[in-house]
Amino acid sequence: MAKIPFLVLFLMIGLLIATTEGKKKGGRSCKKTDEENFHSCLKRGFHSNMEGCENAEDMPDLKPKEKKKCLALEKKLRKCQFDCGKKPPMSPAEILARCSHSDMKFNSGDMFHKVYVNIEDCVRDCIKSQSCKAISYNTGTQTCYFKLEEGGRSGPTKEKGYISTNMDCDRSRVDLHCQRLGIGFSGADIRSLYSESMEHCVRLCRDLENCKSITYRESDGYCWLKSKEGGSSGPHHSAGHRSINMECDNKPITDFDCLREGINFYSAHLTNLAVADIQECAKHCSETEACKAITFRDSDHQCFLKSKFGGYYPQVAADYSSMNMECDKSKVDNMDCMRTGINFGSADMGNLVVSDREQCVKHCLDTEGCKSITYMISDNRCYLKSKRGGSIGPYAAAGYDSMNMECDNSPVKNLDCIRDGINFPGADLRNLVVEEKEECVKHCRDTEDCKAVVLLEQNSQLNCYLKSRRGGSAVPVASAGYQSMNMECDNSKVSNLNCLREDLFFSGADIGNTVVADEKACVKLCRDTENCQGFSFRLSDNRCYAKSRRGGSSGPSLERNFKSMNMECDNSPVTEPMKCLRRGLDFPGSTQKQITVADIEECVRHCRDTEDCQALTFREDYHYCYLKNERGGSSGPRVSPGYSSLNLECENSTPKQLQCPTLDERFAGSELSHLRVTNFEECLRRCRDTEDCQAVSYRETDSLCELKSAKFEWWSIKSHYISVNMDCDM
Repeated sequence: MAKIPFLVLFLMIGLLIATTEGKKKGGRSCKKTDEENFHSCLKRGFHSNMEGCENAEDMPDLKPKEKKKCLALEKKLRKCQFDCGKKPPMSPAEILARCSHSDMKFNSGDMFHKVYVNIEDCVRDCIKSQSCKAISYNTGTQTCYFKLEEGGRSGPTKEKGYISTNMDCDRSRVDLHCQRLGIGFSGADIRSLYSESMEHCVRLCRDLENCKSITYRESDGYCWLKSKEGGSSGPHHSAGHRSINMECDNKPITDFDCLREGINFYSAHLTNLAVADIQECAKHCSETEACKAITFRDSDHQCFLKSKFGGYYPQVAADYSSMNMECDKSKVDNMDCMRTGINFGSADMGNLVVSDREQCVKHCLDTEGCKSITYMISDNRCYLKSKRGGSIGPYAAAGYDSMNMECDNSPVKNLDCIRDGINFPGADLRNLVVEEKEECVKHCRDTEDCKAVVLLEQNSQLNCYLKSRRGGSAVPVASAGYQSMNMECDNSKVSNLNCLREDLFFSGADIGNTVVADEKACVKLCRDTENCQGFSFRLSDNRCYAKSRRGGSSGPSLERNFKSMNMECDNSPVTEPMKCLRRGLDFPGSTQKQITVADIEECVRHCRDTEDCQALTFREDYHYCYLKNERGGSSGPRVSPGYSSLNLECENSTPKQLQCPTLDERFAGSELSHLRVTNFEECLRRCRDTEDCQAVSYRETDSLCELKSAKFEWWSIKSHYISVNMDCDM
């Protein structure tokens, strides 16, 4: 017998000790057979106190001998820290025995279909695929339909000759303590079919991925499967029907702090039904997915379920009580937002008479979408508004007070944004007379859509114009006597003229134009103009054209009378992008702009300057530069001598997919393009270069590389190739 070297023996002893210590500290692992036998105990009705164990309550009691064996297994598994919640995977036979439905078809949501001699093989192949969740098997044609969703996309129907099953299911005892007798849930139907019992109807819902509730008709076992709790509009009285949500809480509603007596929440109506009291009304709302509030009429005990907090708006109405299922119970403490002698015009949601301003605020808090109020002093009328400052801003009105639910009362500190002798034309919201500039700014703060103001002194009064766009509707223009400002501005020194491109014009994407002093003034104008990302400056008359896109709508054109620039640019050397160069390849399609350039480096710079440019192709004989808005063009690279192409960003490392298990088969269909390459690795690189490429198939006989726009699984295999998905696991 050969001697074991001392060092090897020492390492083996150390490993044995470490393993033993690990078992002492972390606990030994449980035997798989013990775990399987214990799960079998649970299925047969054994009751375990171990955390996470599901007891089959509807099974008969175990015989004393069986129970003793199960208790011994439980004791054994406790010592090895058994996780009872972790279920062992079921075999195809177990899945069919536990989860299948005879004479039932799962409709829609098909991945594909295939012929199998027996259903067990069909289930086994479904388990192999991550995306397969269910199957329907036609016993006559032996065709198996693989499904993307549990229960199929549109649910089950009775159909002879079919067997359907999910790969997993819940077959625990059906608890009907939440069922509502004599109640139907309206709408949100996924599917309706005949069922064996109420319990069977519930199981069908459990088996359907998006099923949340059911309604069952006792007379004929008709079962409606619903996609929303309580259906789309809630419960209604219906003799002979029973309904239940898959998740429910039978506890009574006891919190009525949100109740508003003498108030009707107008409209936003889901449904109404007669109930015993307001507690039952609130309970129906809590069980209806779309319900946010209730109104209860005391005279006839009618319960109205509402889809919006506060309905459309509250009304004073004797004999009514209303309540949101959630409300703000805090004390009103934002009265410092009140603007005396101001009306917020329009954007009305509704109005009602109240006792004081604080109560008006509370009604706004109760009403979904309410952002401000106007209070009319003469008759205590409260107007609820859907926008801060009303629809177009405030105006002076004696006898009115208005406030936003949130406001900014801090001192005005942004008057350095004022542009003297400049008007922001258009985009007007409102104009009003003010005492000082600061007051105009505060009114703009109070108005939801206000982004800028214009001030004009006329007839000894200061006019304030509120604007909905920075810089007005187009671009700022010189106008004597005007002062204009954006609520936010950039007054820093112009330091980005290194982005200026001579003899180029950015065509299209115009916001507006005006004459300015020079290129620096054009930069400042662009800063002050909403959405301005670049400009073109005409040398002959100093006209500045503001652009809403980097490089204009489609990229630069050669124009000697122009200079153009983006507000942000990349002037770094093109060394790094050139590492992405693919010589002898064309990226066909997806061309934004064609322009003649000196060399490929200039072509790269133009692509950088153009908003959606992600790639380019350079034709060497004519020095044509084609700017592309998709990586690899519209369908991937094509072998073309005399062309060079590159993506602005690329990956040049060795493809990790070379380490993935590849299939000696071809992925059929979903082809973006195909090209000849030198080897399989180059095929993977071309896929990486192409925007929508998710898989490849490579034919070794002639080095044909097919780029695919979809991922594939085993069922798409057709003939002998090398194929791999780009997101494969190594």
